[in-house]
Amino acid sequence: MPEDLTEKLLQWVEDSGRALELRVARAFTKQGGAKYVRQSMPFQDPNTPSTTREGDVLAGYHWIADGLSITVEATIECKSGKGYPWVAFFDDVWVRPDLPDELASIGGAWPKDDLNALAAAISNSGVLRSVEMPTHALSAMGKDSVNSVMDAARQAVSFARGRSTLNGSFADDPEGTTPVTAAIPIVITEAPLFTCRLSEVGQIQIDEVDRFDVWVETGQYQRVRVLITTEERCRELASELSRLRSDLVRFRNQ
Repeated sequence: MPEDLTEKLLQWVEDSGRALELRVARAFTKQGGAKYVRQSMPFQDPNTPSTTREGDVLAGYHWIADGLSITVEATIECKSGKGYPWVAFFDDVWVRPDLPDELASIGGAWPKDDLNALAAAISNSGVLRSVEMPTHALSAMGKDSVNSVMDAARQAVSFARGRSTLNGSFADDPEGTTPVTAAIPIVITEAPLFTCRLSEVGQIQIDEVDRFDVWVETGQYQRVRVLITTEERCRELASELSRLRSDLVRFRNQ
C-alpha cells in the first residue's frame, strides 16, 4: 500500500472517531468489572422501531440481587472534533437530576425500593452524579446550524432507550430471577470542553473543564441527563460503574 495512502487512512481513522471508539472500549475492558464491552452495537431506534442504528460502545455491568437480574449499561457515543470546542452555558437557576428516569433509561419491572436505591447510588457517586446542569450547550466555531453537542447527546439517549427495552437475562442467571435494566447515556469526546457563565460583576467567564452534563427531552415533561466527558476519564467512569453493585445494596438497606 502506498505510504501516503496509509497516512491518509490513519488520519481518517482519527478524524472519524473510530480510533476514539477503539480506545474507549479498551479502557473499559482494561478497567475490569464489566460483564461485556462491545463496539458498533446495533439497536432499534425507539422513535422509529423499523430502523436499526448503531451505538459506538456498550459496557454492561450485571449482578443478581433479591431475585433480580440487574443489568446497568453505559451506552456511549464517541465524538472526535478536536478543533471545535463544546460549551455549556449556565445561569443562576439549575435543577440537578435525581429521579431514576432522569439518570437512566429504565427497563423492566423494577421494585420501587431497588430503583430508588439505584438512583441514590448514581446521585451520590462522586463521578456519576451531576453537580449542576446547564441551560443549554453548543458546539462553537463551526456552522451555526450544526450543534454536535446535542446531536451526540440525543444519539446516546436513543442508544440507551433502545437497549433498555430488551431486559435480557443471561444463561447463568438463577432460574426465576426477574431481568431489569438501566442504561446510562454517555458521550465521550475529544472536543475541548468549556463552561460559560456571567461573573458576579456581569463579565463573561469561560473555564475549561473535563466534564459537563446536558438535558435531553424525551417527551412532554420528560427528560434525561446525558453525561459528557473526555477520554481521559474513561477508566474512572468504568471503575465507578463497577461500584454501583455494592452502592445499590448500601442505599437499599438504609
